[in-house]
Amino acid sequence: MKTSAETLENNFAKVSVTLDADQVSQAFKKEYKEIAGKYNFPGFRRGKAPRAVINSMWGAEAIAAQVTENLVNENHAVAVDECNLFPIGAPKFDDKQPILAQDGKELSFSFEIELKPHFELSSYDPVTIEVPAEKVSDDAVQHEIDSIVAMYSTYEEASSATKAKEGMSLDLEVKATDDKKKPVAALSSDTRSYVLGSNTLTEAFDKALVGLKKGEKASVEIAINEDSKAPFDQFIGKTKKIVLDVKVKAIKKKQEPQLTDEFVSKNFGHKNEAELREFILKMLQEQHEQMLPQIRDNRMLDALAARLEGELPESMIASYKEQIYKNLFTQLQQQGATLDQYMQAQGITSAQLHDDVAEQAQERLRQDLALDAWAAHNKFTVSDEDVSAEFDKSAVENPRAFEAAWRREGKLHMVREGVLRQKAVASVEETLLTVEEPKKKSAAKKAKASEKTETKDTKAADSSKSTAKKSSSKAEKADKAQENDKAEKAPAKKAATKKASAKKDDTKNSDTKAAPKKTAAKSSATRSK
Repeated sequence: MKTSAETLENNFAKVSVTLDADQVSQAFKKEYKEIAGKYNFPGFRRGKAPRAVINSMWGAEAIAAQVTENLVNENHAVAVDECNLFPIGAPKFDDKQPILAQDGKELSFSFEIELKPHFELSSYDPVTIEVPAEKVSDDAVQHEIDSIVAMYSTYEEASSATKAKEGMSLDLEVKATDDKKKPVAALSSDTRSYVLGSNTLTEAFDKALVGLKKGEKASVEIAINEDSKAPFDQFIGKTKKIVLDVKVKAIKKKQEPQLTDEFVSKNFGHKNEAELREFILKMLQEQHEQMLPQIRDNRMLDALAARLEGELPESMIASYKEQIYKNLFTQLQQQGATLDQYMQAQGITSAQLHDDVAEQAQERLRQDLALDAWAAHNKFTVSDEDVSAEFDKSAVENPRAFEAAWRREGKLHMVREGVLRQKAVASVEETLLTVEEPKKKSAAKKAKASEKTETKDTKAADSSKSTAKKSSSKAEKADKAQENDKAEKAPAKKAATKKASAKKDDTKNSDTKAAPKKTAAKSSATRSK
């Protein structure tokens, strides 16, 4: 096969292909053999009908057209690979171009294909980033301990003169009605425990209850629209509003236990507070050390991506979004969950999910294109040995056969692209400059300041006790995810490595964890005694 590529405008290339006569003859032989073995021809055993008989029934031109189609489909992607191109779209053939294979003769055809555009960075100087300190601070340990102890808090009923404040638990009588004043059983309750400040329903609902005393009432109107979140999203399209008439039946103050050696021994299995602190410090340090490389990689690639100049191609954004959705659906299918269940668990709407996926797609695309620009600037290349090494890393039994299959399918450009990005990542890391980030506000102080808004429902707090006995890692993970600059996202370095791997057909592996901003529901509140 002979190939050549001509650069056109708007990131397109024209690829010309010529297949040799022997390859064309083999294609004709294969097609006639398949027809003869698949269909019955009067007077001939299956598989023994001569070409002349087949031509008389099928038509020689129809068979030539099928052979032509087979040859083009089997070889256009291989031609792109041989021209060392990186396509981002499907080939476009000229319908007016007369292409018809002839047995024993060469076959020539051409097509146009959109290529990945070349971008530049505003600077190719070494990247500088801030990274967290290597050692876990005493504040972090104290914050973790405070979080665990808070799980063992109880609520004691206050006097009737007590005014409701954030952090208190209220026993509420709730009567819910729709826009036609019909009762809504799903939201109504004779006695519902509710921690004020949790904003479990809406922020407006919580604000309406602040300052109320035992026996006092409030009415809150919640607008229902496409942005409504749980539990109000179940009423979208059924009513325009939900009215919650609330009566305070009891107010309970939060009582936190004292961190004594006896409390520690009873609930955590450690002899005393000092031993608990030592255990938590060790656990946090291990987690911190595991997260540091990921934090560094994320920040490094974010900093590099910020240097990318130019607009992202819409076709590539769409491709990355498609892959994120594909990965999400695959994960949900493996877990036996539905998309609706996932969105409900995340507390998001379909519109918010769409926006978040679009944001993730653009972020990952920008990182990948920045790595491509760095690789091009440094004139990195990919050898056949580099490609083969990637297949050697795969878990398949026969890497060489796997590589040959990818070569026949014209997919080696995916591997080359991934290897180039790996080399770019390694190069950026070699010259990476890091500085320790400034110390943040005391975690313990932040915990005290935010304790009221972080308090969960009484039942939820009680059910968390058994988990805290075993490990306090959940609270730490949540805190670290917030404090460590998007550390929860899949590291782009790892994504690039996966793209280079021959384990999968596509190269846009990504994490699909959606966490879009939540839209607050419109609401109004009135209060009465």
